[in-house]
Amino acid sequence: MNQTSFNRTIWLLNTIYQAGPDGLSFEDIGQQWLKSDLSKGQSYPLRSFHNHRKEISDTFHISIRCRKNNNHYYIKPNGNADQLMVKILGELSLHHAVQTNHPSLFSFSSTTGGEGHLSAVTSAIRNQKKLKVVLENGNEKKVYEEFKPLGIKEYRSCWYLLGQTEGADYEYLNLAFTQEITPIEESQFDAKDEPIQELLVENYGGTLENIPTEEITFKTSADTARQLSRFPLHPSQRVLEEKPTHTIFYLNLKPTTDFIRDLMAFGNTIEIITPEVIKEKLINEARKIIKKNQ
Repeated sequence: MNQTSFNRTIWLLNTIYQAGPDGLSFEDIGQQWLKSDLSKGQSYPLRSFHNHRKEISDTFHISIRCRKNNNHYYIKPNGNADQLMVKILGELSLHHAVQTNHPSLFSFSSTTGGEGHLSAVTSAIRNQKKLKVVLENGNEKKVYEEFKPLGIKEYRSCWYLLGQTEGADYEYLNLAFTQEITPIEESQFDAKDEPIQELLVENYGGTLENIPTEEITFKTSADTARQLSRFPLHPSQRVLEEKPTHTIFYLNLKPTTDFIRDLMAFGNTIEIITPEVIKEKLINEARKIIKKNQ
């Protein structure tokens, strides 16, 4: 697939995805095509449309379906995979924008969150192969000779690899500090009985801490509530009460250090209702900051 064809394929995928479950007719797609800079004033041939549908299916394993009652094309919702699709489409659209505009119009962080290792890691997780992992953070270097990769997690634009070495505790490895990842052949392992979902979901952030899972309720201002509704803190988040002046949220998670720090970022717009242990952690962290800056 050449660059032009790739850009058109991404455009089609993004256009239909943004239309939501209602989808778009081919006529609607053609009208949007003429408004894009890719069309160069030329109509969108039906044959090209179906070729791009096939390329999307072959490359991304995403099926663009046709609803027979109105001939609208749509992408079937797919839970967590949709969140990943949004990220991918955003990155690819940004890449296209940088290519077709002056680079000085865009600003990016010079650091990465370990994305370059994702292909090797996801392959090892899928095939249940152990890895040799070399981490280097400043002057500190650590080598994991036979690391069992169990899952991956994104937190604050960094990717973390969940797993363990034989006889050791589970841990997260920050892929941003990973220098080398090498699959170990003939090192099959069975992850069937591993508590992967508990470790990935209940443990908040990029650390694993041996603390109990807590049911947490907290009250926020209306502005913060709108922010949390758009960008939830955690998959367990739900609304218990919604008023014009405030909203009460519920969470079920392990309140790690990362969680406490993220709560503190909301300042005085957030109030913990239960449990007391979260209140105490917030107060202790606030006292440390005050003492450090007196």
